[in-house]
This record gives sequence, C-alpha cells and structure tokens, in this order.
Amino acid sequence: MRKTILKLIAALSIFTISATALTFIATTNAHAASVKMKVTAPNTDKLNMRKGPGVKYSTIRKLNYNTVVTRTKVSGSWSKITYKGDTGWVSTKYLRKVAVKGATFPLDNFTIVVDAGHGGSDDGAYYYNTSEKSVNLKAAKELKKQLEYEGANVIMTRSSDKTLSLPGRVNISKKTKPDAYISLHHNASKTGNKTDKGYLALYTKSKEKAFTKSVYSGMKSVLSTKTTVPYEGYRYQNLHVLRENPYIGTLVEYGYMSTPSELEKIDKDSYRKYAAQGIVKGVINYFD
Repeated sequence: MRKTILKLIAALSIFTISATALTFIATTNAHAASVKMKVTAPNTDKLNMRKGPGVKYSTIRKLNYNTVVTRTKVSGSWSKITYKGDTGWVSTKYLRKVAVKGATFPLDNFTIVVDAGHGGSDDGAYYYNTSEKSVNLKAAKELKKQLEYEGANVIMTRSSDKTLSLPGRVNISKKTKPDAYISLHHNASKTGNKTDKGYLALYTKSKEKAFTKSVYSGMKSVLSTKTTVPYEGYRYQNLHVLRENPYIGTLVEYGYMSTPSELEKIDKDSYRKYAAQGIVKGVINYFD
C-alpha cells in the first residue's frame, strides 16, 4: 500500500512539471529497473565477467564470492552487469538479488509466495473453538501487508477459506518462480500436552537452512521484546511444500493452539503484526 501511494503521488506530480523534467524522470525510471545482485559462486572460485552473453566471449575480470553488482539486462541464462565502471556479462545462476537496507523499498524487485496453511474442508488443528485454517489466513494477510510495505510483490496461495492441496500450493510456487516461499501454520501438541509452547521455523532442503535461520532470528529479535510467547528454535522437518518446491522456503509455526494460555496470546492482531515484522526483518537480513 505504501508503495502504491508513493507511486500515485509521483504520477500526479508528473502532470505538473516541464517536458525537461519528464525526460529526466524517464531516464531515472529506466535506471530504477536495474537490480542489485550478489555473486554466489563458490568461495574457492571466482565468477568470470565476460564481454558478451556466453563462454565464447573473453573475460573482462573475475568477481569474488559475495561481490555486489548491478544487473541491467537479462538474455537467456546470462545477465548484463556493471561493477566498478566495467560492464559485462555473467551466468545468472551465480547471482541472487540483494535487499538494500535503508532503501525506501528494500524488497523492491522481490517476489515472495505466502502460503496460509490448510483451508476449506481442511481445518488443520482445532482447539477451543478456533480453527488453524482461520488463524493461518489472518497471519498470511498480515505478512502480505508487511512484505508489500517493504516493496515486495506478494503472491498468496489462498486469500480466502478454500481447499488447496499440497501439490497445488507447490504448483503456485513453480509458476510464480519466487525469491522465497513462506508457509504459515499454528502448532499442536502431538502428545496431548497442554503446556507445549513456542514459535519455530522449519526447513527441508539444505539450501534453505540459512534462510530459515534468518527468518527465525528475525522473529526472535522482535517477539522477545513484544510478547511473552517463548521460542522453540528452528530445525529440519521433511515437508511436502518445501521438499517438492524448487525454490527456497520455510514453514513457520506461530505457536501452540493446543495450549490454552498460548492460544490466547497468539490469536491476536498484535501478535500477528509483531511476528510478521520479525519474518520480514529476517527476509531482508538474508538477502542483504
């Protein structure tokens, strides 16, 4: 919403300025299409920056791991970049986007899939007249709002109370090709224990462990100062929506519905707001 409002203000301003200023704005917008990227070639190797989009072109320079470059164009599996005055091409598979901390929209150019677990005929956990599907959707809508506030393009797997299969959720991610996939759930004790407590984050693929840790750490940094809901940690779990998903992701459990005192705390708009702030902080930190 913030991004939309600022764009509308900018659009209205255009009608009041001169043709010279319009030319300047067009140039600025063209430059704004560029994206900050980070080199992800192995630590022990360097990425070749070439004169053209292919290995047949000679190397201009070699880029170290974690070097930040600016991508200005994509051609097939190659990206045109600039770095320290040089312009060249690198293999896109060795680049990832960078969230620019301090920018108006640090997640601009990022696409995030937000998955509200369960839905429709699938209630998920159900305790004390509260269905998991309903609180998952509330949490997902709040997270969507917070991500969009930071500039991200957010795709929801569901925005209403509808039935959606696990493969269906994964297919949405495959079609979207997001930078990250975040599935939201609320936990329940597997032993019937009414004292289990804590939020946690889960990963399945080894490549999403760091992302999950960052999301969890972001949540912990916010929730530890805003609520008494404890933390449970982050860990591996074999989950369909992550295992079958080619993109990095995490599944977040907001807390235990099966514990009455915890459900009272986590089923609140304020808690959803703070949890979303923490998740967004973790996403930005990961992509920084």
